[in-house]
Amino acid sequence: MTCSTDNVIKQAVKPCEQRVEISRGSYDNMRTRIQDEFTRLPISRQRKYQLRRQRDKRCTECGEPAVEASRCLKHLVKARERQRLKRGLKRRYYGTLSYKLEAWMTPAMSPTA
Repeated sequence: MTCSTDNVIKQAVKPCEQRVEISRGSYDNMRTRIQDEFTRLPISRQRKYQLRRQRDKRCTECGEPAVEASRCLKHLVKARERQRLKRGLKRRYYGTLSYKLEAWMTPAMSPTA
């Protein structure tokens, strides 16, 4: 069994040509790109996603409506407690936004009898 160089090159090129044709055909099924003020920024897609949510006044973590900040009340409290644990804080600063919103929202959420 003898192989010429021309035959080997033709065999090597042929699969590549097929891949190109297949990939060109798959563009029809793709979604259209989001075109907004964040599209061309040199940042990660996750950060663009967060910025879009911030712009729309949504929680950057879950998508619920944000309350006075970039997070919903649930994730605002989680972030506060996570930072307290990370920094080793024992004292609670009740004047912060998360405590004020938690106190304001808690009676409104509980059912009245």
